[in-house]
Amino acid sequence: MRIACCQFAPAYRDIARNLETIREMVHSAEADLCIFPELATTGYFFRSVPEIFSFAETMDGPSVTALRAIARDEGKAIIAGFLETANGSFYN
Repeated sequence: MRIACCQFAPAYRDIARNLETIREMVHSAEADLCIFPELATTGYFFRSVPEIFSFAETMDGPSVTALRAIARDEGKAIIAGFLETANGSFYN
């Protein structure tokens, strides 16, 4: 198994751009598993809880759905952090 540690600076609050960067990096990686940083889909340093809430997703939300599609399309596994909400709490 080949593993790629895919480091990049996620664009703050730009999920579409970050998912495209992830797609490009997974496509170009000569690896079976691509590992991305925490909060890879949203970036860091949220200013308020309402802002966090506006970007938080469930495990079946659009970001995870997109990551699953990228993994399926590329035939690779992906580990990537995202801003999760579950049971009224937030997780990284």
